[in-house]
Amino acid sequence: MRRLLERWPPAAWLAVYVASLLILIGGRGKWPVLVAGMVLAVGAAAAGAYLALRRRPGRPRPRGFVWTLGGVVLFYVLCAIAAAFVSPLYALAALAAGVIPFTAVALLLAMMRSKTVETERGMRDTSADDHEDPYPGIGLSAPRRDVSRR
Repeated sequence: MRRLLERWPPAAWLAVYVASLLILIGGRGKWPVLVAGMVLAVGAAAAGAYLALRRRPGRPRPRGFVWTLGGVVLFYVLCAIAAAFVSPLYALAALAAGVIPFTAVALLLAMMRSKTVETERGMRDTSADDHEDPYPGIGLSAPRRDVSRR
């Protein structure tokens, strides 16, 4: 499973799917099922963040990745602050609602990293070279900046 997640991180979305079903079922007063769904959703979010941000030799982590994930977190924290003026339960619901979009963004970034390699000329998308790759995705391509011109 670990190798699959390294090659194609969106496979972790299956956990989000199951978590969503458990949350829907648990929302009818079945607290153990609701808690299991939330734990699974938070676990998928943590796995997505780990795959997107961890150090991997030869797989660059662009600076914007941290800012992107931080922006998603900030948005839902601001929503929770606004909701707290109505009810603390609404604030909790706003934070819980942010878990799935955060996971989606983290898995998208992790997938882009899995298809990007670092070369002496900058980042290069490897997905264009391998049209028979069973794990589809899009990487990043960017030339290396020459900082000596500044």
